[in-house]
This record gives sequence, C-alpha cells and structure tokens, in this order.
Amino acid sequence: MFPSPKNRQCTSDLKRGPIERTIRNAGSKLVVNCMGMRAQESSGRSKLHTFKRNERNSNSKREWYDWLPIHDWLVEEVFSAIGFVGQRPHWAYEKGMSRLSCCFCIMSNKQDLTTAARLNPELYKRYVELEKTTGQVMMMPSKKAGRLTLEQITGVIA
Repeated sequence: MFPSPKNRQCTSDLKRGPIERTIRNAGSKLVVNCMGMRAQESSGRSKLHTFKRNERNSNSKREWYDWLPIHDWLVEEVFSAIGFVGQRPHWAYEKGMSRLSCCFCIMSNKQDLTTAARLNPELYKRYVELEKTTGQVMMMPSKKAGRLTLEQITGVIA
C-alpha cells in the first residue's frame, strides 16, 4: 500500500523527527524552532499559530517555541525575497514544481506529478509499474474523480 495523508512517515521520520532530535541533542535551555510553513500552502497550515510554545518538546530543563516567520507571506513574496538577497530558488521550482518534496509525493497536485513524470521518466515508470503490480493507486481517491492511476492523472504514459 502507498501511504496516505493520515498514514505517512515522511513528516515524522524525515523532517520533524531529525530536526527535533538535533535540537534536543544540542542541550539548549531556550529553543526557537524557525520553520518556513506558510498559511497559503494548506488549510491545515493556515490554522497554525505564528509563534507558539511547543508543549511536547518543552520540559523542566528546556523551553521550546515554534516560530513561523513567513506564515502570512504569499508565494510571490517568498520568491521576491529570495531574489532580493541575490539567491536563486531550488532548481525544482525553476523546472515548474510548486513544492519541494519527494518528486512523487502523495500530497502533490496534478501539475507537480506531471512535471515530475517528465523530469524523472524512469522513476515514474517504476511507480506506474508498482501501481499495476499491486493493484493499488498512489493517490487517494477524490470525491470528484474517484480512483485514478498516475497515468490517468498526469496523461503521461510510462
């Protein structure tokens, strides 16, 4: 089975977990964990507080806060700020991706999946073959479109 939005290990094991372990191992008494999540990215992220005490990681020896300094920024403002300081965005954005994650992510939209299929045809072929072999689809069925394969979603034949 492919992971689902409710059953995925990437956030805990590959993002939040390593960051939190590194911070805890540093031994700081005061922690401000600065993250680049923006309200515009999802309804869940729009409900996050810009600055909040992290009760799960605070204890008698450590005070921990989570800070989202660009939470209210629009995507255009992010890229403008990157350019203003003389830097370029990650190459994946320049190739047309709207988010930086695994190229075939269960949270991806149609455009990102299609772009990823064109950028990574061999890996795309493996995902399509896995769908066929297991009889499972990577993307969760939607109320509107139902259960679709990657080829149906992207229009790219592997």
